Amino acid sequence: LAGSGKSTIALTIADRWKRENLLGASFFCARDGDRSNIKCIFRTIAYQLALHLPIFREHLTKVLETDPDLYSSNPTRQLEKLIVEPLEAARADATSNAPLPAHIAVVIDALDECTDNAAVSTIIISLAKYMGRFMPLKFLITSRPEVNITRGFLRKELDKNTEVLALNTIPKDLTQRDITLFLRSRLAETKDNFDLDASWPAPQQLDNLVSLSELLFIFAAAAARYIDDEAERDPKGRLTSLLDAGNAAAARRGTSTSPFPILDALYTQVLETAAGRLGDTLRDQLKLVLGTIVLAEQRLSPTTLDALLDLSAGTVRRVLPVLSAILTIPDCKDNTTPIGIIHLSFPNFLVDPSRCTDQSFLVRPRTHHCHIAFRCLSIMNLALKYNILGVASEHDRVLNSEIPALPAKLSQNIPATLEYACRYWMRHLCEADVGEDLLTALEEFCKCHLLHWLEALS
Repeated sequence: LAGSGKSTIALTIADRWKRENLLGASFFCARDGDRSNIKCIFRTIAYQLALHLPIFREHLTKVLETDPDLYSSNPTRQLEKLIVEPLEAARADATSNAPLPAHIAVVIDALDECTDNAAVSTIIISLAKYMGRFMPLKFLITSRPEVNITRGFLRKELDKNTEVLALNTIPKDLTQRDITLFLRSRLAETKDNFDLDASWPAPQQLDNLVSLSELLFIFAAAAARYIDDEAERDPKGRLTSLLDAGNAAAARRGTSTSPFPILDALYTQVLETAAGRLGDTLRDQLKLVLGTIVLAEQRLSPTTLDALLDLSAGTVRRVLPVLSAILTIPDCKDNTTPIGIIHLSFPNFLVDPSRCTDQSFLVRPRTHHCHIAFRCLSIMNLALKYNILGVASEHDRVLNSEIPALPAKLSQNIPATLEYACRYWMRHLCEADVGEDLLTALEEFCKCHLLHWLEALS
């Protein structure tokens, strides 16, 4: 299930194996940017293995010199050429003085979050095809039980070489014990941070909070962050309000259509508390900002979000600090680090009308994609032009490799907001309810800026 702790397990194990010098590579999938692209998985793993194993790097380099376009080929070919063949060559060249390690671990986390519409996961099929040729690699893969992934593991090549651990088969008392330990530890830190009396929280409050978690680690983690909010500085009041909301949701369970009614109550409580601390204008902009964060094709910094949504500078930073329980927000002096969503269950909640029943927070994807697509087209219509980097006269042509200080010219002339618009306007358009304003902006773009767009993309 979402929130049961798969990624935490993968991260913990990867960190442990790295300290023990057993980790060869890892890829943590996510539904934004290249981390959702199945073509990135094996090439990233190959790159990390090359950093880890000099003898592997030597043979991988030879492969890339022969076929430098392998990075864009399909995953099965990437696996064969970038991992399997260099690994076999490295094994053949290994000597007693320079042996390959007996075990090299590779972690692939949240495979279900990759964009892969094949009937059977392309990644799983690829692994099955070359099973038996990976020595000494061992893979740890985490995923929700999506049909195309579970079906792949039924293939006989994988079935006899795979051990499965379903988290829902772990005894509930063990999971409850771990969540209790976690919450007791986090609330003890909160008690020290705010100099609360030794009796807080009362034992029955802790037991109630553990019970409301319903064995979901994401509930426990988000609840701890909500209670410990530094800006609010009211852990006692926040714990009480959270328990009240959770218990009310539990009492309504029979009438709820949501599979996670108490987690939804937590998210609603966070949003309502946030909205209550904002003025009317910022409260109206909260939904716009949140909708863009959850639907954007990649994570964006607060400065980029302001520009993308045509908000006054600093608006996003004024809105988001009240949501530290569910978002990671970069330091106020950091204008490049993107805003992070702590867990996928929050975007899923925001776009599902059966779970997010408050219309002031519910994000309707097609309507919101329309707004983002319009803003992308407006930004491109305003900023795109011929010779956008100013590197040649009207009749000259130059290659990218011939442009001096190209990265500096790019950052100066194609800022992050324009880059996002150029990369992703089409994806938002495909998901949008297209209205007259969007069509007008699209028509202007097609008539005036198609070639300028291609130049910027290059």
